[in-house]
Amino acid sequence: MKTCPKWSFPSCLAATTVAALLALTGSSSALRAGDFKKAPVLKLPDLDGRSVEIKYQDGKVTLVNFWATWCLPCREEMPQIDRLYQKYRGRGFQAVGVALQSGAAGEIKAFLEERKLGLAYPILMGTDEMAEAYGQIEIVPTTYLIGPGGEVLKTYFGGVADFEKTAGSQIESILSQPASPSGGS
Repeated sequence: MKTCPKWSFPSCLAATTVAALLALTGSSSALRAGDFKKAPVLKLPDLDGRSVEIKYQDGKVTLVNFWATWCLPCREEMPQIDRLYQKYRGRGFQAVGVALQSGAAGEIKAFLEERKLGLAYPILMGTDEMAEAYGQIEIVPTTYLIGPGGEVLKTYFGGVADFEKTAGSQIESILSQPASPSGGS
């Protein structure tokens, strides 16, 4: 993933936008994230240093949002993700944020507190290795809807207009499907 220092944010934002456009047209390695079909185990420290493992089978659908403190579209999506989490968590939906290239845990906590986000879903400390394992993430936000078997059901690249409505309708559709019969153990 490309690092965007604060002093070069405008030019970095432009480069990130170009990368997103290239990903959509299939002209860049960023498309690898679009070809990503099976999510690996997500085991990372939270902002208090505790190891957290997200088990996809614990929910019908899991939203995994890779974001960064310097990313303006990420800042807009996070409250929308929280509202989705609050609305659907009683129906088998779980959400997790994975902070990439955003400093130490204390800096991320301060960022969240300064913006009074009050997120109910967990925020984990991401690594470059985890970003690579999730399809070579090169732009943020990158968000996946993942089924209980780890299968990627939907991928969102970059800022999505009205994310809450778009993702919410897809989450509602997934959660409304009848449970498939288990075949075996």
